[in-house]
Amino acid sequence: MLCLFFLLLNVQVPASSEGFRFTSQRHSEKIPAKIAHNLVLIPLQINDSPPVNFILDTGVRTTLITETVFAYMLDLPLHETVWIMGLGNEGIVEAFRSKHNTIRVGNIKGEDMDLIILPDDIISFSEIFGFP
Repeated sequence: MLCLFFLLLNVQVPASSEGFRFTSQRHSEKIPAKIAHNLVLIPLQINDSPPVNFILDTGVRTTLITETVFAYMLDLPLHETVWIMGLGNEGIVEAFRSKHNTIRVGNIKGEDMDLIILPDDIISFSEIFGFP
């Protein structure tokens, strides 16, 4: 049985944070979050897309898109091929980098952000969670 809990995260982003800033005069933002399979999911918008569920992972340097179809729906430009290690037992994986994207969560905006798009056969969180 999948139970979803809704949390309000109180996020504070310093003015000197890399690429992220508040879009209003506020200094904190409450972000609705879900818990699924012991992971925190938050709604992000990429380049003015509708909100999409992303896993909050503080150990990842660059935002990963695990559903290639989402990258195609957003018409994300693929600038270069990159090689990634550390995704389970896959060894080295070929992926793509999309540069100069905008990421929004509530009233927080990150500009000129890179995204890594993984191939479909690596992992599908939509299948695991049962929702996109």
